[in-house]
Amino acid sequence: MWVAGTQVSDDNRGDLSAIDGVTGQVSYNPETKVLRLQDATITSSSAIGIRSAIDGLTIEVAGTNSVNIDGPYAAIQGQQALTINGNGTLNTQSQNCAVFAF
Repeated sequence: MWVAGTQVSDDNRGDLSAIDGVTGQVSYNPETKVLRLQDATITSSSAIGIRSAIDGLTIEVAGTNSVNIDGPYAAIQGQQALTINGNGTLNTQSQNCAVFAF
């Protein structure tokens, strides 16, 4: 999985706000396959906001979240089945498309 063009790894998965273009609380748990966004903003002009090839990924949203892409990329791209849930809001903006799943 990549967030704002940076691959999620064991080193950064606990605090993805260290990635350029990511603010708020963003983390990934590989055991549960949950990417958690809490009051987060992901922005990029050179990459897909959230790109995943993880089968069964869940994007869990809390608070108000945004994925804003200023370029010819999708805000969210899933190459496997994914679910978006939670009590929060997820706003997307892209010149291409909001969510591209295949």
